[in-house]
Amino acid sequence: MFDLATAPKAPMKIVPVPEWGITVHIRMLGADDLDTLEIGSTDEAGKFVIKGYRVKYLSKCLTDEAGALLYDSDAARDWLETWGHVVERLFLEARQHHGWKKDADLKN
Repeated sequence: MFDLATAPKAPMKIVPVPEWGITVHIRMLGADDLDTLEIGSTDEAGKFVIKGYRVKYLSKCLTDEAGALLYDSDAARDWLETWGHVVERLFLEARQHHGWKKDADLKN
């Protein structure tokens, strides 16, 4: 039987962000994080809402070298709006790190 206590931790992906003068780490999201994102990204009818999803997604997986999350999605939303190209690049890196392959992964 597989012993989860001895299982290795999921790897982090290291991504330089020259626009910000830093390097970020992308951690693998856990099941609770994924559930929170899914619940927080649907409307009253249960349909997926893309608006704000990238910022929410990145707020759960961008960390510093020590593993501390870099920002809270609510606190950073306005600031990140001015960095759309960086957010998109990091989002694509995070999607790839988590095994997403196609844009269809973002649709209901």
